[in-house]
Amino acid sequence: MPMRALARVSVGRTALALCVAAPVLTSLDGSATTSASAFASANIGSTVRVSATARKRVFSPRRTVFCFVDPTYSTRGFAGDTTSKGCIRQIPYGHRDRVSYHDSVSVMQSVGCHTIKAELRSGDLDTKGGRANLRAQTYRTPSQALYETMRTNRGQTTWYGFAFSTNAGYVPQSDSNSPNWNVVFSWHSTLEGGGNPMSLVVATKRVSTVACSTSTRYLQWARRKPHLMLEVNGGDPARWPLGGATCLHVPGPVFVPGHLYRVQEKVTWSDNYQGAVEWWVDGAKYADVTGVCTLQLGGNVYPLFENYRPFATTFPTADIYYGGLIKGPTKAAVKVSMR
Repeated sequence: MPMRALARVSVGRTALALCVAAPVLTSLDGSATTSASAFASANIGSTVRVSATARKRVFSPRRTVFCFVDPTYSTRGFAGDTTSKGCIRQIPYGHRDRVSYHDSVSVMQSVGCHTIKAELRSGDLDTKGGRANLRAQTYRTPSQALYETMRTNRGQTTWYGFAFSTNAGYVPQSDSNSPNWNVVFSWHSTLEGGGNPMSLVVATKRVSTVACSTSTRYLQWARRKPHLMLEVNGGDPARWPLGGATCLHVPGPVFVPGHLYRVQEKVTWSDNYQGAVEWWVDGAKYADVTGVCTLQLGGNVYPLFENYRPFATTFPTADIYYGGLIKGPTKAAVKVSMR
């Protein structure tokens, strides 16, 4: 059955004022850390370091903030390519510095997370030294414990929030075959070769239909300005994109390099058309989708902070800055407050 007959899609932009909920801070594996009203200073990193003289607060357990663990661990937070909490970085071949802590850019420090930079430069190769693609990213190895922590099992509904920005000179690639292959963040499938059931990308071309169809094609954006876009590609991979699986391209705001974007998503996880997605950017709603697959058939997902694009030999240095991920029961609970 064509996906447009299955899904209800509401696309638009509605502004909404939000309030702030106080955080409970944890690492990516869900283990709790201490929350306090003052933090010790540090040049790099993501785990909150608490001042011995800090005045303690009682924080609401309504949300959990997942930061990029301890920057004081080993060498700038990494032992090889792994952090103290098991977060893994993947980098262009031979360049461990491409994924590193970078606190000179504030992204989610308002919720206690230090900044991590994922960088791509001219001359970089793929992770194996070839030319398949380019990526600089960090994630935690998928496991049932991670799925339980992140509440990504079938039938579960959860709000997620995070923030990101790029360097001012970031230029999304616009290859004619894959003009929107500029991934910022994804919920990556656990299936072998499964790809991303949901991705946030910088799209250099507009997609003519939100739901994929035989008439879907790439078009120019108004004023030729790239936009953020949410892609949803769940269900049976053998039936994607036109055989009944979910295939959606939801347009978002104009992309401005260097801007701090605050993202909120409400997801009901499903691989049998019982799923739903709300997508908000900077307090404005861009999508409200029901009756879709947010998981691939038989798989689960894990959060992947990825600067990911096709291979190219020459391009302006592309940095994406991340802070972490927030999980909570409401939209207000997962808001990232301004710097």
